[in-house]
Amino acid sequence: MIGVIAGYFARRRKAWRLLRPQKAATRSRQMTVVEVIRETADAVSLRMVPSDGLPLAYEAGQFLTLAVEIEGVTHRRSYSFSSSPREQGEATVTVKRVEGGLVSNWLNDHAASGLELTVTGPWGHFTIDADDDCSHYVMLAGGSGITPVMSLAADLAARERRPKVDLLYGNRSVSDIIFQDRLAKLQEVYPELTVRHVLEEAPDGWERPGRLNGDRACELIGDLQGKRFYVCGPEPMMDSVGEALRHAGVDEAAIRMERFVAPEAAGADGGPHEAELACTGE
Repeated sequence: MIGVIAGYFARRRKAWRLLRPQKAATRSRQMTVVEVIRETADAVSLRMVPSDGLPLAYEAGQFLTLAVEIEGVTHRRSYSFSSSPREQGEATVTVKRVEGGLVSNWLNDHAASGLELTVTGPWGHFTIDADDDCSHYVMLAGGSGITPVMSLAADLAARERRPKVDLLYGNRSVSDIIFQDRLAKLQEVYPELTVRHVLEEAPDGWERPGRLNGDRACELIGDLQGKRFYVCGPEPMMDSVGEALRHAGVDEAAIRMERFVAPEAAGADGGPHEAELACTGE
């Protein structure tokens, strides 16, 4: 028990260290929204280009902090890239509506082409090195946690050496699946990618009904050896998956997690599990 508790707090300390700003990436930039893509009833993607015309350098899986002015007050929120950095000249972040969330609701309801945003970043360590030689990745996402995973998968698909990727994606219902069409199209050009959807409120005959948790993940993955795991989603899902993987003998170094951390500012948008939160790799 002492070892489990010590490991828990060690992971928390690591997450806190990674949350601290990276000094090389603190310069503010102006970005212009050129397209708003309605992904689901509660999620939009903002395709942006740098207003100064200079490229924005970032890695797949990272995130930006957006400064959004609402009624004369500037609010800062962090959102993950859903695009691949190989899409030169532009970048896309995806925003899921948070119940009671000021910024996520405003962006979902009012963001339009031509919107100017001040951004800082990129931030985050939920990335895959260009020279990484892993041949088999397993990515587990829940809800808006698919956003950085989408970025990673799209980037891997464009690499010269394309590893095998198993993606398990949990949602409440079919209508909640973000990037459903994009994931299907990516599989067509990236045959090494397998996407499996797990739905809590699944229609009759759905192949994988239920909740995506640690036990279900291990059941669907099968052999865990020799694979690297990337996990992003609601806190309970991530804790369950992480515990199950470690219990099954997966080395801690083979597990990467992206946690959404609530903003500290008073009156900041709430909800511990959605995309209107700062992200930190673990």
